[in-house]
Amino acid sequence: MKLRHVAVITNLLMVFTFSSLVLIRPSAWCGSLRINMTDGSFIEVPYFWEEGGEVKFEFAGGVAGILRSQVSSIQEILAAKEFDPEVLLETPKEAPALEHQKKLQDYFADQLPSLPAYEILSLDQSLQVLQSESLIKKGAGSSSEVLYGPLFNLEANSAQLVRIRGDGVLLVMQNLLSSRTDLRNRAFTLIAYSGEGTVLQRKPCEISEIAIDRKTQKNLEVTGHLFSVTATIKPDPRIKRFEIVTARR
Repeated sequence: MKLRHVAVITNLLMVFTFSSLVLIRPSAWCGSLRINMTDGSFIEVPYFWEEGGEVKFEFAGGVAGILRSQVSSIQEILAAKEFDPEVLLETPKEAPALEHQKKLQDYFADQLPSLPAYEILSLDQSLQVLQSESLIKKGAGSSSEVLYGPLFNLEANSAQLVRIRGDGVLLVMQNLLSSRTDLRNRAFTLIAYSGEGTVLQRKPCEISEIAIDRKTQKNLEVTGHLFSVTATIKPDPRIKRFEIVTARR
């Protein structure tokens, strides 16, 4: 990861337009939009705009630009996490959620599209299956430019381990998104990686709109429409991290 950020910084040095350059640590490079370069490097930013044949964004107090010909794609990131089924199945051990967040979780559970005829496993059953299959360790811009920012907000999510025909198991991850844009025509993809960065699984997600009336929308403090994005992945001990992304360019 650090090597990729070094490559990004090298590319950016050639296109900075301000004289005083302040470099920041790779950990400060964060955002929900990922600009992928043709050389394999990438940078994550909160928003970007296009001007003069370049994709531009704010960086370290100034503005940086990358030639459009050097950008292979731009993605919006829904999730990017280490893959640990045991952790994904656990209820977060944090302070109680705000009241409207709990309402969203409850509404989410009631409105989600029903899963196929899977046998949903309890947490204890899930952990037993994961242990038996060696998936976990036993015991452990300027005003004239258009800014492109995130298209959606993640309102709630959940994960369940289910049994499928043939005695196999799937981890089903369901995400509740709010957006002013119709997301139904956007393709969300789950990508699972090994520790070396090799793609092990790439699967399209299912997306559907969730009906919500104006009164409920106001009560839940939700802006725009609600959508469910469901990703499924077959647990594999080789998987070390995963992402759920959608293409923006």
